[in-house]
Amino acid sequence: MSGIIISVILAYLVGSISPASILGKLHGVDIRKAGSGNPGSTNTLRVLGKKQAIITLICDILKGVVVLLFAKYVLEIGEGEMYLVGLSVILGHCFPLYYNFKGGKGVATALGVILTLSPHIGLICLAFGIITILISRMVSLGSVVAACVFPPTVALLAPAGFFYALAISMIVIVRHRSNLARIKQGCENKLVLGRKKH
Repeated sequence: MSGIIISVILAYLVGSISPASILGKLHGVDIRKAGSGNPGSTNTLRVLGKKQAIITLICDILKGVVVLLFAKYVLEIGEGEMYLVGLSVILGHCFPLYYNFKGGKGVATALGVILTLSPHIGLICLAFGIITILISRMVSLGSVVAACVFPPTVALLAPAGFFYALAISMIVIVRHRSNLARIKQGCENKLVLGRKKH
């Protein structure tokens, strides 16, 4: 029992680390007050450029990967409990302790979690997300589509994790509610070769 408690707490604390905010501070920019205000890779791309956005994306993904691998191989957490640890790191990213519980939208960290828990399910969700982004040029829409694909895919291939998958999916979708409103209004930002299209 102590192992799962330590894993969940550690996952939340690691998830609360914001690479976008740290990189922004190093460049003299408050990423939470620039661009869209979201401390994620897409806003980092707009504000700081491609290099910093890639670093942010990789670090956010690694948060999910490293925490789960540590929980599995060091603390020897069972397979069923891994979903709870994954959910905790995503909650940390979205509601970080170090930033007044105002964080990102959880997509990259969720991707890291899903790829670690079940690589084939992660790749399926990633494929749907990328295809949607290529067609719509909207990262937000691709993220929501991937989140929607996640629970039914888990239900088919790994049913034991369905309710955790549903929780993760709902977090990502709810965090994108403002984006969904802009998509409905036809004014969501679009990407063209890494730049914002007006």
